[in-house]
Amino acid sequence: MANIQPPQPKNPKHGYMSFPKSRAVVCREEGMGGAIQWEPQSVEAPKGFPQAGPPDGQLASGGHAKFEALDGVLDPKGRVWKATPVQAGRLVQWNWWLTAPHKTSGFEYWCTRDGWDQDAPLTRAQFDPLPFLTVQWDASAPIQAVSHWGRTPDKTGRHAVYGVWTVDDTAMAFYQMCDVELH
Repeated sequence: MANIQPPQPKNPKHGYMSFPKSRAVVCREEGMGGAIQWEPQSVEAPKGFPQAGPPDGQLASGGHAKFEALDGVLDPKGRVWKATPVQAGRLVQWNWWLTAPHKTSGFEYWCTRDGWDQDAPLTRAQFDPLPFLTVQWDASAPIQAVSHWGRTPDKTGRHAVYGVWTVDDTAMAFYQMCDVELH
């Protein structure tokens, strides 16, 4: 039997949210979604969310056609995206794995509004107007495993969390969409 290796990204870079598991990580773990399963760390787009960044309806993919599987209401296998259980209103450790740390300005986390439309593509209007957690950084490059402690929104039910890692010395940021079940 041949030893088949998955294709490796030409430029393995950047980072992804490992807790809660982002849609990109779910695709990697389940071997689905085309290119994103090999490049969960590559959802990069212009920084400045919510005024700038990926277009509405393409927030999860960062506006990249090769990662469009992340934008679907359902996962690439036609199921509701797996949601990570997270306690509402409690301190939670938010984790990133950085495959190529960049000088960093900070991290922000946004949560969908109560009553958001789970059956529609994600847009800025579906998120609360302010991040529930902002982590300022000193423009240094973080280590590979980055963790932040922050209080989750005091909401219940299924929500999406949008994690944004803002790079300090370029015009880009990294975007990760997570599905959570707040309880």
